[in-house]
Amino acid sequence: MNSNLIDQQKLLEAGYKQSKSPTTGYGDQLFQKRVRQGSATLYFIDFCEYDFTPYRDRLPPGTPGLTYEPRAQFTTGNADTFNVAMLLKPGDRLEDVERFFEKIFWAMGCRPYDGEIHPLISLAAQGKTL
Repeated sequence: MNSNLIDQQKLLEAGYKQSKSPTTGYGDQLFQKRVRQGSATLYFIDFCEYDFTPYRDRLPPGTPGLTYEPRAQFTTGNADTFNVAMLLKPGDRLEDVERFFEKIFWAMGCRPYDGEIHPLISLAAQGKTL
């Protein structure tokens, strides 16, 4: 959950929308991005922000004040919806997190929440051809 390479500025620049009151019940703020392909909504990525600055005097030296936990929500198209949380390790970048969730979408055979994915784009994203 600790990475100094992901911060509010990078999330906002990458198109994440900020919410002061997370709907997840966890964290101090929520940053959410709707991942699309054309007009189709493929999945959502949430970054829950945790603010530990009020507890700095009780934390080990070097503990960052703000930490982030990325999660994504997917659907299989048959009413099965599931969440995946990624545990960040030092050095993880925003691009690494987004790539991780993209791989899950294709590997699990997920479907868009709305709209359709062109079959050729779907195959290309999976590294396949007709």
